[in-house]
Amino acid sequence: MPDVKDILLLIKPSLQVFCFIVLTQFAASLVVDHMDEKSLERWRQILHSHNWEKNGDVYQQFFDVKKWKDRLPEMGDNSPNQFRKTRMNTTDPMYLYIFILETVRAEMCHGLAFIFGILVLMNNPTVPGLFFLLLYITLVNVPFVIIQRFNRPRLERLLEHIVKSHQGVLIPKESLYT
Repeated sequence: MPDVKDILLLIKPSLQVFCFIVLTQFAASLVVDHMDEKSLERWRQILHSHNWEKNGDVYQQFFDVKKWKDRLPEMGDNSPNQFRKTRMNTTDPMYLYIFILETVRAEMCHGLAFIFGILVLMNNPTVPGLFFLLLYITLVNVPFVIIQRFNRPRLERLLEHIVKSHQGVLIPKESLYT
C-alpha cells in the first residue's frame, strides 16, 4: 500500500498544472476587466454572430442552452463592481449597449482562459490526469462562451429595434459606457 508521501509525489505535477491553469483564468479576467469601450466595440465587431449560428439559435438547437444557462454562476452577482447579466433591468438603449459589450467581455474572458489553459496543457503533455485537466478547462469556459454567443444576437436585435422605433433619437456616444 502506497504511503501519503508517494501519493503526494504522484499528484504534485497535476496540482501544479491545475494551479497554473487557475492563475491563467485570473490573468484572462484581469486582461478583459481593463478593456475600455473602444476595445470592446472592436472585439464585438470581430466576434459578431456568423450566419451558421443563426442568430444564436444553433446553440439552443444543439446544446439546449435555455435549459441550463440561468443555472451557471454569474460573476456580476459576486462583485459590486461587475455588471450583472443575470437579468435585463431596462430596455434603455444605453443600458442595452453596455449589456452587449459586457457579453463581449465575458466571451473574451472565457475564450482567453480556455486558450491559456490549452496552452498550459500543451506545454505539459505528460502530466498525470491530463484528461481531467482538459475536462475542467472545457467545463469552466465553453458553456459561458456559448451563453454569450446565444444571448448577444438577441440583445443586438432588441437594441436595433428600439433605436429604429425612436427615429431621430440619437444615443450620445460619449455616455454609452460609463
